[in-house]
Amino acid sequence: SVSPIEGSWNVISPDGKITQFKMWQDGFFSLIMQDSLGKWSISGAGTYSVDGNNYKETFQYCSVPEFVGASDWQTYEIKGDTLYFKGFDKVVYADGSDKTSQFGKFEETRVKAK
Repeated sequence: SVSPIEGSWNVISPDGKITQFKMWQDGFFSLIMQDSLGKWSISGAGTYSVDGNNYKETFQYCSVPEFVGASDWQTYEIKGDTLYFKGFDKVVYADGSDKTSQFGKFEETRVKAK
């Protein structure tokens, strides 16, 4: 079945700027992110799965080498055309080490890319 988050989404910052573009399709994701100065700074891709409102992604490729093979868990909710993510519930690197404490909590608001 098709995941409810499939498609192309932008993360919108409180000041209205697009800070991330992410696509989900057939169990795969890809993303690009901007830093606080507006420079495209991180890109990555991998696999994802959803179970209810629980989301897991695993990076197969990333411009940050230590993220390759890492998995993270988040929760999401869709309201109309808006997708809300909260995380990180857990972050585990490829070697099995739990890195959750090194990542802060976040909330993201995404809108369908146009």
